[in-house]
Amino acid sequence: MSHQALLPWMREQYEWQIAQIVKQRYSHANLYIGARASGTEELALAISRFLLCLAQPDARPCGECKSCILLQKDGHPDLHILKTEEGSTTIKIDAVRGVLHSISQTSQLGGAKVVLIMAPEEMNENSANALLKGLEEPSDNTFFLLVSYEPSRLLATIRSRCVSLSIAKPSRRQALDWLEQNGIRDAELMLTEAGGAPLIAAQWNRGQMFEQRQLILDSLQALVADSSALTKCAKDLSALDVKFLVEQLVSWVQNAVRVQSGGASFNEFDKHLARVDSRLIFDLYDQLLRKRRMLNSGSNPNSQLLLEELLLDLNLVLEAA
Repeated sequence: MSHQALLPWMREQYEWQIAQIVKQRYSHANLYIGARASGTEELALAISRFLLCLAQPDARPCGECKSCILLQKDGHPDLHILKTEEGSTTIKIDAVRGVLHSISQTSQLGGAKVVLIMAPEEMNENSANALLKGLEEPSDNTFFLLVSYEPSRLLATIRSRCVSLSIAKPSRRQALDWLEQNGIRDAELMLTEAGGAPLIAAQWNRGQMFEQRQLILDSLQALVADSSALTKCAKDLSALDVKFLVEQLVSWVQNAVRVQSGGASFNEFDKHLARVDSRLIFDLYDQLLRKRRMLNSGSNPNSQLLLEELLLDLNLVLEAA
């Protein structure tokens, strides 16, 4: 990610971080705390690319050295990215040990070595303890950048070894401007339903996610019209990622609360929910948040069972409208 490609609301934080690196005040372990899909991950990637550049002219990656060229091809041997693998809910200890072994060796390009950890809260206790050893005994010219969305789930010992920086979400105006500049349809609607996260709104506006979002809406609208359609609704939604479904429902329930307070409705489903007694709405919201925490905890719940429970709870609320 070049300086020009930075998300506009991250530019000031990026400039400050680069200044710390140039002044040799940048810690070997840094914890970036931010909201999902608001640009924190992209900021950490941009800083990683600057750290790895072999020239660093004018406090910018040069884009021309061997390191920058390899980064553009996503094949840099001294950039190590740790995150959950597809089909897994945790960062495995073997992956952590493998990275720690790699950074114990000499840098292959003769520059810095960078370990970028996405959502370190997804490490289990063994993985976290293995990482802790690396943070306590870093090899020369090695930097750890941790991007956390739920820092309260991190081991206190890991947090204490890092310099923590809270990264603010963009203002609504900044997010809308960026979405509109990138040709996103229905930017205001999409941003609201994405909980204010512009990168999620951009993803939903194209491809499969947009289609999945519409499938959820259509299925729930059918359930609103006929509560006996519960079985068909469960079947229609069974192939979807339950996390995605829960996030959509959280957003629509939040908007239903706003509708009850005089806000605008964005679809027939949240309009229908807004007719329900507010106590039931808040009970449903609490249930959704519990399910979201369960899904993010790494406990690997039964997705089909969770979906059925979710739709039963939702149907009870809809019938009260």
